[in-house]
Amino acid sequence: MSKPMSAPIRFTLARERGANIDGAWWPETARVGNELPLLVSALNPLLGVVRDVSVNWSRSDSFPDLDAVDYDGIRNSLIPVAQRIICLTGLKRTATLLVIPYRTSSALAVAILGETAGIASAGNASAKARVSARRIVREATKQIHGALPIAKTPAAEPHGGARSEA
Repeated sequence: MSKPMSAPIRFTLARERGANIDGAWWPETARVGNELPLLVSALNPLLGVVRDVSVNWSRSDSFPDLDAVDYDGIRNSLIPVAQRIICLTGLKRTATLLVIPYRTSSALAVAILGETAGIASAGNASAKARVSARRIVREATKQIHGALPIAKTPAAEPHGGARSEA
C-alpha cells in the first residue's frame, strides 16, 4: 500500500544550524526510499532545492530497535547502537537528520523529534522518553564524529521477516 501524497511527513528541523544533528525524520514504513521524495519536497523550501542525499546505512541493514535498548542503564555506554543518519544538501543549507525507525513508540519518537530540533518537552513525552531521546541523539552525534565503535544489534526486522529497504 502506498502512502497518500497529502499525508504529513513526520520530521523536525532546527531553525538554526549549529548542532551536529539538525533534526529527525520518522518515516511511516521501513521503505524509506518510497517516502524520501516526500521528505525532499518538504525540505526544499527550507534547504533550497535538495541536490544531494547521503545515508550511512545499506539496504541490507536492519532498523535499530530504539525501544529495546535500555537507555536509562549502563547498556547504552557498553553497546552503542548504529543510528541511521541521512544528510540532505540543498542550495542554501545542508541538514543532517537522525532517522527514527518506523516502529519506534510514539512517546520516544516524539521526544527524539523534539530533542533534535531543540524543542523543549515535545508532545506528552514521559521523563524516561526525554532522557532516552537525549542519549540517543548524543550517541548519534558521537557516531557522526567516529567516536563510537558501532554494534549492529539489537535490531528489529520489518513485518514478515523481510529486510529493510533504503
